[in-house]
Amino acid sequence: MNSTPPSIPSLKSLYYRDFTIQRAVQTIGFSLFAAAGIQWATQPVPSVVKVVQSPFEIFAAQWGPLIGVVVAALAVMVLVRRYFWVKSVLCRGAIIKGIVEDVDIYSREASHSDNAPAFQRSYIRSYYVIIRFAAHGVDMKKRFKLPHSPSTYKIIKGHEIDLLVLDSAPGKPLIREVYLGRF
Repeated sequence: MNSTPPSIPSLKSLYYRDFTIQRAVQTIGFSLFAAAGIQWATQPVPSVVKVVQSPFEIFAAQWGPLIGVVVAALAVMVLVRRYFWVKSVLCRGAIIKGIVEDVDIYSREASHSDNAPAFQRSYIRSYYVIIRFAAHGVDMKKRFKLPHSPSTYKIIKGHEIDLLVLDSAPGKPLIREVYLGRF
């Protein structure tokens, strides 16, 4: 166990470091925006011409805002659960050593915008690492997606890295440098 508890990153900081938190926040925002948009778009408008609505439009007007709010509420539950789980791993997790087995960088060409120079290409990169570690005497491997380049976190193939793991969930470690590192 850690003798001094590390400072817990803020929710804003975790948004940029943890993909589950990031997706939950984005889902909350989109769902609430969609619910408000459907509610606004389906308000009756005075008209001299009788407008016939399709069954889908009637269903969307009745249930769309409610579905959006329910999805947002589920995303809030995922966000809160993940936040408290990350917080407990960072506060009470034991530091174990892992070995970086592989570093994968996937690149894909970004869609071309009209404002970009004609022959300039931009790429979107995704970074993954495979780390081998032992928890409770069992050898395990886990693949992690990194928010930034592995060099940002001093992750090098074949080198040791610190992981934080809870005794109750040995198969779900967090990379210490990703969550507690300063970058």
